[in-house]
Amino acid sequence: MVVGSGFLRVLGLGVCLMAFPSAEAQDKKKPASPPDLGVSYAKQVYPILNDRCQPCHYAKDKKGGLDVSTYAALIKGGKSPKCIVPGQPESSLIIKDIAGKDPPMPKNANPLTAPQIDLITRWIKEGARNN
Repeated sequence: MVVGSGFLRVLGLGVCLMAFPSAEAQDKKKPASPPDLGVSYAKQVYPILNDRCQPCHYAKDKKGGLDVSTYAALIKGGKSPKCIVPGQPESSLIIKDIAGKDPPMPKNANPLTAPQIDLITRWIKEGARNN
């Protein structure tokens, strides 16, 4: 049987296409992007508290009875146990103290920045986990 040159061209094209996987096949091989783990207390929230709040709220000098030097102490709260209400930033005293037009905290210092407040708010909204 004699095969025409057109057949060989089509056959060659088919072999060539088989060598390159489809976009759909390539997408299946890509690793899944990691899930959003939310705000990290240790990596994102604690550094803010350590820098901006701990000068007045630490184990030896707990203004208002509040110690922010550890997660356990922060969650315990101070004179007001509602410093952090997991899942409820609107009920958390810390947000009331650091947010707004003229926040009372940090005392005698510049207020926290909007991104810092947003981060702490989001962390509380996500459940205020120690992650």
